[in-house]
Amino acid sequence: MRRTKPGFTVIELLLAVSILSTLSSVVIMAIAPRTQILKTRDVERSELSQQLSNSMESRMLDEQTIAEWNAIPECTEENRLTCAKRICKAGAGCPLDEALSLESLVPAYITHLPVDIVMDMDDVCTGFMVYKQRGRPRVFSPNHGKLPGETPRGGCKPQVAYHHIFYNNSSYDGYDASPSPEDDAAIAPDKVVLLPGETSSFVNYTNYEKGLNGIMVDLAFSPNPAGITAADFTFQQSFTWAVTMAPSSVTVREGAGVGGSDRVTIIWPDNVLQRKWVRVTVLATPNTGLEENEVHYWGNAIGEADVGNEPLRYNVNYLDEEELRARVTSSASITNKYDVNRDGVVDAVDELIAHNNPAGYAPGSTNPGGPYRTLRVLTATEEEPEFVYE
Repeated sequence: MRRTKPGFTVIELLLAVSILSTLSSVVIMAIAPRTQILKTRDVERSELSQQLSNSMESRMLDEQTIAEWNAIPECTEENRLTCAKRICKAGAGCPLDEALSLESLVPAYITHLPVDIVMDMDDVCTGFMVYKQRGRPRVFSPNHGKLPGETPRGGCKPQVAYHHIFYNNSSYDGYDASPSPEDDAAIAPDKVVLLPGETSSFVNYTNYEKGLNGIMVDLAFSPNPAGITAADFTFQQSFTWAVTMAPSSVTVREGAGVGGSDRVTIIWPDNVLQRKWVRVTVLATPNTGLEENEVHYWGNAIGEADVGNEPLRYNVNYLDEEELRARVTSSASITNKYDVNRDGVVDAVDELIAHNNPAGYAPGSTNPGGPYRTLRVLTATEEEPEFVYE
C-alpha cells in the first residue's frame, strides 16, 4: 500500500506567503530605496493636505465665515504654484499678502499644523499651500518628489520668486519710458529667463527694436524691500562680461509681484543694451535677505525672426526680412514675434528694422551678413558664462 506524504497546512502556507512578502519588500527597498521613500513621503503629503482641507471646510460649516477666507485666492490646477498662498508655521510671523496663518484651526479642527519634512527649521512656512477651487479650500504640497536636504518649494525664506522681461516704452505701457504699474502690461509672457545649467534658445531673448530696456525681479519675503537699489544687483554684458552700464532706474512696488511678492523693476535707456546677453546677479544683501547670490540671463537680437539661424548663432539676415514681410497684420498681440517694434501691428517698419540690423552670416555665405556681432548660443553658468562654439 502506497503511503502519501503529508502536504503543507494552511498556517504553514500563510506563514510562507508572509515571509516571501517581507523578503520582496526588503529586496525592493534595497534596489530602489529612494523610490520607496519618496512614495511613502508623497502619500503622507497627500494625506496631510487632505486633513488640512477637511479642517477648513469643517470650520466653515460651523462658523459660516473665516477671517482668513478672503485672503485665499481662487486658483486652478494649472496655476496653483504661482497663485496659491503659502501656509505659515504655528507661532510664526505671517503677513497675509505673502502667506497665511491657519493657527485658528488648532486644536478644535486639527491637532497641529503639519510641516513638510523638507522644510528648514528656520523657515517660517510649513511647505504646504492653500487655494480655493470653485469656492472650496484645497491644500497641497509643492514638494512632491523631494527628500530632506533638497531645495524645498513653498517656503517663506527670502527668495527670487519670478523673473520677467518687458517691452519698456512700447505701445503696451503707453510709450512711457519711466517705471510705472503699466509696465506689467508690457511683460513678454512667452519669454523665459535663462538660468545656470541651461542652454539658450529663442524663448530667452527678445527681438525688440529698443533692445533690452526693462526687466523685473519678483522678490518674496525680503526683509527690506523699500531699501532695494541698484547696489543690490550686478549687471554684466557679453561678450567680455564686463560690468555693464548701470540702469537708469530701480524701483520697487511692494506686493505687486507674483503671489504678493515685491516687484523690482529695472530699466535701461533704449538701445543701450542690444544684440547682447546680460548677466543679472541678485546679491545676497541685508535688503534682499537672500542666503546666496542668484544669477540669471536675458538677451536681445533686434529684428531676429527665428529663421535662417546657424546652429550656434542667432543671425539677422534677409531670411528674417522675408519672414517679416510675409507676416503683415494690422492686429498683433504682445507675443507676436514679427512685431519687432511692439506697436501692435506687423508692417514694412518691422521689416526695415531687421534690414537695418543685420548680424552674423547669411546661409551659404562666408561673408558677414552685417556690421553687428551676432548673438551667440549661450550655456548659462553660476560663474563664468560660456558660449557654445563650433
